[in-house]
Amino acid sequence: MHSHMITNPEVIKAFSRAGRATFTMVSKNSGRRFTFKVSRPKGAKWDDASAGLVVKVLRGPDNTADYAEIGTVDEDGVFHESGDARVSPLKVRAFRWFWRASGALSDKLDQAEIWHTGRCGRCGKKLTVPESISTGLGPICAGEIWGAHHPGVSSHV
Repeated sequence: MHSHMITNPEVIKAFSRAGRATFTMVSKNSGRRFTFKVSRPKGAKWDDASAGLVVKVLRGPDNTADYAEIGTVDEDGVFHESGDARVSPLKVRAFRWFWRASGALSDKLDQAEIWHTGRCGRCGKKLTVPESISTGLGPICAGEIWGAHHPGVSSHV
């Protein structure tokens, strides 16, 4: 397994909903890849789940700035499409599929690879602990999400 690929459905779900997740989804069927940012709205604290989430997709060559909003996720975890009409509907469908599959911890997640960027999906800090790199969540943030007894949590700080 590659170090930045997340394969555990429970970890994929936690990572993608943590508040500052950037990840690439690669279809095993078509080979298409889409990069998404799922984050708290501007001004909201990164750990404020009641603020919902903003979903953006990469739509240009600059992987730090060329993102367009495709929708939001409300505090109940429901994705609502709303955003840039210049974004391909295929990208929106791909995210909708991912969101449903990851939310249900579905076996369908086996149809895609999920790659994180090497930064914590909750706080955005660079990951350095090997266990954290495998989950996309730093040890402190993983502890906040899962508690001390989840296998995704390391005792290292």
